[in-house]
Amino acid sequence: MFQKKGKNSVPSGITVAVEKGRAIQTDFSFTDSFKIGRGQGCDIQILEDVVSRVHAEVCFRDGKWWITDLDSGNGVWIDGVNIHRAPLKQGVKVELA
Repeated sequence: MFQKKGKNSVPSGITVAVEKGRAIQTDFSFTDSFKIGRGQGCDIQILEDVVSRVHAEVCFRDGKWWITDLDSGNGVWIDGVNIHRAPLKQGVKVELA
């Protein structure tokens, strides 16, 4: 999922699978920042009422992929914990609820 290259780490990419909820596409790969939400402008569009129009953003900083809640109505959860911003580990499940 992640690969560090030298002193200035660059992302090798991140893969995302939408496991629950209605989505036009369910499997994604990114090498740059992306947004998740219900709105048409989001890179990952999840068509559920509990998902805000622009719910969260994932970006690569300081050698890690990070997810940030963009002041969504229902929050971003990792391992049952509501987060505002957190690093993403390989294989982690994120819930937008």
